[in-house]
Amino acid sequence: MDLVRFGLYDTSTREEDSTMTTLDSSDPERDDTGLILVPLDGTTDADAVLVQARGLLGLPDTQLLLFTAVDPLMFRYTMRPYRGIDDLERLERNLAREKEHLEQVASALEGLDVQIETRSGVGAEAILECVDRVRPALVVLRSRARRSAPWLFGSVSRRVLRHCRAPLLVLPPEDTEHRFASLLVPLDGSETSEEVLPLVARLAPHAGATVTLCRFADGPHEFIESPDGGGPASHERLRSSLSRASKHLEAAGVPTRVRVGMGDPATEILRVASEEDVDLVAMTTHGQSGWTRWVFGSVADKVFSRCERPLLVVRTGGPPNAGDAPGAVS
Repeated sequence: MDLVRFGLYDTSTREEDSTMTTLDSSDPERDDTGLILVPLDGTTDADAVLVQARGLLGLPDTQLLLFTAVDPLMFRYTMRPYRGIDDLERLERNLAREKEHLEQVASALEGLDVQIETRSGVGAEAILECVDRVRPALVVLRSRARRSAPWLFGSVSRRVLRHCRAPLLVLPPEDTEHRFASLLVPLDGSETSEEVLPLVARLAPHAGATVTLCRFADGPHEFIESPDGGGPASHERLRSSLSRASKHLEAAGVPTRVRVGMGDPATEILRVASEEDVDLVAMTTHGQSGWTRWVFGSVADKVFSRCERPLLVVRTGGPPNAGDAPGAVS
């Protein structure tokens, strides 16, 4: 069974009932603007993400896809021998077991439009393949804690965060429903950093959330573009530069506040997140076209690696950074 042995055998199941609709992933015109993808791994720890994010999963006109990938080579790294069962049969048994688990999880999500899918694949790569195939409006992922690192730095969440082409909500390893009553949205004054706003404008009213927009300059030497034409950084000019974003959210019925100041942007973002005790930090991974201001290894990297709050991340374009260097968000 060489195809299975080398991970090239592909099998998947898509279960439907009266509330489920099969996606046609081959349709180039398909636009799953209401699809929320929730990767699970068959453990109760992973299933808890459905409790944490319950307040967001019931968004109007949304469809939930519960996804599990089964590693076709996993059995080779266990000590217990399997006798009389070939590779393909073992994989099919594992897929059937995971399918049954997803069916049980889906049955508990009353009132939601739910699909399930099991597929052979490995970790982050399987999740990213699913993202590219079904093009969800949002991916909700629960991170795994490690004793020696911040909760965000599970290996799967690191890699998905770096490469995911869809908006990604990463939640910490908790077991209770998470409130999304206050959101912090850091901006840098560019239009591309504001690409997170449409998603925020959709999520915030559903959660009854207040949004705090923030922007920080390294010092007065930094040039700030604003409606008055721009000039050296000042609190007034920083506030003025956020007026367009503030009007966008207020037009959507979202209560909006503004925080500005001087100092290292990443440090100030984290300070405000703590001071305001926000429930979620939402930002883009890139802040301007071409050579970006907020790039991995800079402001975004510092925020992602140190933030103790749930993160909503929107990648605004350009290829994701290659590699998974230690300490990098990947």
